[in-house]
Amino acid sequence: MPYRIVLNLVLLALVVGLFIFLIRTEPSAPATELPALVSTLSPDTISEIHLSRPGKPDILLRKSEAGWLITAPIQIAANPFRISSLLELLQTVSISTVSAEPAKLGLVDNPVTLSFDSQIFRFGGTSPLDNSRYIENRQNIYLIEDRLYPQLLQDAEFFAEVHIVPATVNLKSIQLPDLQLEITNTRWTEVGGTPRAPATLVEDIGKQWTQLVTDRVSISDETDIESTITLVADNGEPVQISVLAQTPELLLRRKGTSFVYHFPAQMTEVLGLMQMAN
Repeated sequence: MPYRIVLNLVLLALVVGLFIFLIRTEPSAPATELPALVSTLSPDTISEIHLSRPGKPDILLRKSEAGWLITAPIQIAANPFRISSLLELLQTVSISTVSAEPAKLGLVDNPVTLSFDSQIFRFGGTSPLDNSRYIENRQNIYLIEDRLYPQLLQDAEFFAEVHIVPATVNLKSIQLPDLQLEITNTRWTEVGGTPRAPATLVEDIGKQWTQLVTDRVSISDETDIESTITLVADNGEPVQISVLAQTPELLLRRKGTSFVYHFPAQMTEVLGLMQMAN
């Protein structure tokens, strides 16, 4: 065999051997840590939520057959959307897990805590890199997107139901100061002699009251009442609504409570209350 061919075969064997050696000896890449759920609890199993904040009253929410309720420091039905936001924490995937002293992350001195049944989450400070937040659960520290924390600093009214009449209640009549409506064959009609409002307007007013959702809820013991509205459910139970003000906001309060429901001033006309202002 010619010398040149032998030399090429030897060189080829050396190259193949070197390639195999490099593959076998190259250090493997470090394993990437997979994101972790911050909890193994299922939101569907939770029956009590306890929110504690330094300098503010604790908020206690309990699940009932009728839905979630705020039981302290006020007593009112809870907003399902707000409850869902809290429960989403249980299914949050962390950005990363953290190994550091809890005190250095703001997790020791009077942190905000959120408890689901008996499992406690402590909220610490934020990361200087991206403002994500440190939380601790069962001695594990996670870094998560900081979406929930601002809600945890709100007053109890923030978590209150936003329907002035529960969404499960069907109204059959509405008594306004200058107009009385009742539901007839799924349509709202005016009660009385000569109609004082067009049929389309009456229908719109009735629908607005059945779908009425507030911008926000506050607490007030204001005693000055401009007028009273009576809503009657299909079970015959009346709900009386006090009109506290029409400008710069429309303020309504359910009689017998201190909860005030806030609406834009233009809702005065939408709800058929404009004649009260004239």
